[in-house]
Amino acid sequence: MIRRVPLAWIIGAVTVVPGVIGIGWWLYWPTYQRNHLLAVAEKAIEADNLSLAKESLEKLLKEKAGAQMGFGQEAHVQLLYARVLRRLGRGPDAWAPLRAAVESGLPESEGRREYA
Repeated sequence: MIRRVPLAWIIGAVTVVPGVIGIGWWLYWPTYQRNHLLAVAEKAIEADNLSLAKESLEKLLKEKAGAQMGFGQEAHVQLLYARVLRRLGRGPDAWAPLRAAVESGLPESEGRREYA
């Protein structure tokens, strides 16, 4: 005997399941994007591709205004940005991100070491 599935269940499954997946992705996307940009920047620094690292970190810093980063993540991003600027030969420009990193929770000893 064939069992019939009610039409409301089929319609519900077709609309609710993609809707739940879409909402989950919409809520997760900013976190994924920040983590991806940070990973790209760190890999670019390791590969000595400073222009790509600078671009990724600038995007992260622009996003910072619209979304909350983790407590240590903001300091880490600011520190990486200061390092990239310093390695690009823009030492005076690196002072502001370094100070922001210390204000965001970077240990003062690490900030002094980077400044030196």
